[in-house]
Amino acid sequence: MAWRRSTFEAWTYKGSGEIAVRGHSNPFRKAGPTAKCIRRAAFLALCVGLLGLRAQPDAAQIPSGPRVVVVLTGPLTFDDLRDPAYPYLAAFAESGAVGLMNDAVAGAKTDLAATLTLAVGQQTPAAPTDALAFNQGESVPGERGSARDVYARRMGEEAAPPPDSTRLLHLGMASLVRRGLAENTLGAALARKRSPIRAALYGNADTDIPNRAAALLIVNARGVGQGEVAARRADAASPFGQVDDPIWLSQQAVETDAQIIVLQCGDLARVEAARPHLTPAAYHAFRQNALRRLDLLFTLCRTQWQAEGQNPDVLLVAARPSADAAARPAAWNRLSPLVASGPDFPPGLLTSATTRTPGLVANLDLAPTLLTLFHAPVPLTMIGRAWRVLPDRDASDAAVRLAAVARLDYISAINQRALTSVLIPISLIGFLCVFASMAARKFGGSVRAGWFAPGLIWTLNLPAALLLAPLLAPPTDWEYGLRIAAWMTGLTVAC
Repeated sequence: MAWRRSTFEAWTYKGSGEIAVRGHSNPFRKAGPTAKCIRRAAFLALCVGLLGLRAQPDAAQIPSGPRVVVVLTGPLTFDDLRDPAYPYLAAFAESGAVGLMNDAVAGAKTDLAATLTLAVGQQTPAAPTDALAFNQGESVPGERGSARDVYARRMGEEAAPPPDSTRLLHLGMASLVRRGLAENTLGAALARKRSPIRAALYGNADTDIPNRAAALLIVNARGVGQGEVAARRADAASPFGQVDDPIWLSQQAVETDAQIIVLQCGDLARVEAARPHLTPAAYHAFRQNALRRLDLLFTLCRTQWQAEGQNPDVLLVAARPSADAAARPAAWNRLSPLVASGPDFPPGLLTSATTRTPGLVANLDLAPTLLTLFHAPVPLTMIGRAWRVLPDRDASDAAVRLAAVARLDYISAINQRALTSVLIPISLIGFLCVFASMAARKFGGSVRAGWFAPGLIWTLNLPAALLLAPLLAPPTDWEYGLRIAAWMTGLTVAC
């Protein structure tokens, strides 16, 4: 027989067996089996109710729509983001965190290598099969059957997912597995999280061959993902007969249930691929049309997000810079612009531990940045570091921030051009000084060799002059060369 004190009763022991009770005439009551069951059921119901209240957040706290939208474009310059002909791109750059991205790749400089580096966070040579991503029902050039049939033949029928029109299959997984990359792509890392991050890809950068390496940003280690990459809008007058569809892309950015959306805008890549076959006037006309469609995409997305109450992080990423000239498509003499805006990216300058330079990041940093935003583990093979924002002090710093990035962009471009027009002549002069001093020592002794000592010192001052010359950005390549030579001369006199 169990005796219990009644709930909410207070009692004290006075001694001599006397009990004083406050609030109840009988401090003890007998708890029978029926009362025990009722109390236990009530206690369990209370616990379940409390757990339910904790498990369901407030409706206002439930995020709606995507959390991160990555707009992946072809060759883009910082000048494009400041051109008043594209007002929303300009406004987007003014309101977000901006920077330049180092596009160094391993092997040949191609769109494929640039996109693969973004996806794996390391510099590794690309293979042609890295671009082979298709929706299940698409036909694959040179193969029998649909993309699902090809996938089943390459990966095994048991690995093929159930038929789904929005299912995306990457057909180059065998090559990625051989190179040890399949488990270390951004998409694979997102899918391995305890609560997998849903990612989707829309659009393509096809030319005369498939160019869908952006799928590596969203597919899992088996090469399966979500999205639509088939051609959507044909245009016989445009390079390679197709163009981006901003209206359709903006609808996908709003309506999909994915947490990360990659919008592949391929018009700039197609124009750059066709550049060797276009006149300069035609090239600039096609490029302006591509930028107008990109500007329209940003306008439509922002309008629809505001109407739906969504506020995602938006990243504008150019996978590679434009070529130096049509005859040298692999000559990248500029850095790619980068803009990030949203709750996690206040206005400021982008930087990372990889570069340790305000306004400069590396292409290796994109994958670690997205994984860090979702608190997902970063694979050890990814050597990049997450972006950081050096925020503006006040709203008036926007013009200063853009000017700083523009200056950095100009100096990087002029440094690349100076490699041939300035550094080669200066290096040749230095080599002649060394050769002349050696000849003078051999035939005239150490005294005559000493006549060339200033020339040797002048040559050794080249690295220091390269650091000092950009202090005042020069307007032309030749003036830049003269400033370098002047700094070398001044340092030689000081020595």
